[in-house]
Amino acid sequence: MEHSLNREHLLYYNQELAAKSAVQTVFELSTTKDPFEKIILSRDFFINKYKGNIVLQNSLNYILNGLGKENLENQLKTKKLMLFKEFSKTKTDITNILNRKIPRKSTIFLHSLNNTLFESGLNLAKNKEATLIFLDSHPQEFGNAMHQSFKNHKIKHLQFSDLQMGIAISKSDFCLIGVDAIKKNGNAIVKTGTQTALKVSKE
Repeated sequence: MEHSLNREHLLYYNQELAAKSAVQTVFELSTTKDPFEKIILSRDFFINKYKGNIVLQNSLNYILNGLGKENLENQLKTKKLMLFKEFSKTKTDITNILNRKIPRKSTIFLHSLNNTLFESGLNLAKNKEATLIFLDSHPQEFGNAMHQSFKNHKIKHLQFSDLQMGIAISKSDFCLIGVDAIKKNGNAIVKTGTQTALKVSKE
């Protein structure tokens, strides 16, 4: 019994030693340039060399899972940064276009209270002395939140209920429409009431 127990300890020790060497090798490869092909080849080599070594297989799977998550997180961070730069450029482009197109002291109706439209309105109010008009939206009360924000920025604005869209637009020189998303084919996903706003604006 004692001899058998020692053999089990020795077997586990050898498995653990092989696992540590394999993990260390894979980890060192992970810090090199373009590491993942080398890591996969190393994993296959160790698993084939130490067939039946459960400790080694579990250890390699554990570290590869961790490295995979880290790589995925890095990719997500890179993608997020890229999207942030694209959004920032889009906002800048929109701001520049509006500053060129809209005369000073215009009255502007804002439909769809999204972040881009809000910032565009702020910019026009500050740089072009524009008066901003918008609707409240129940029960979310976005209009009240926007009213408070414009009030804090000391911006001239008018707030109407959502049933007074026609009156609000009739008092405006321009109508700015926000969208939720723009598809690759150019079609836009717009908020409820956009078609009404466009129709009233044309009249």
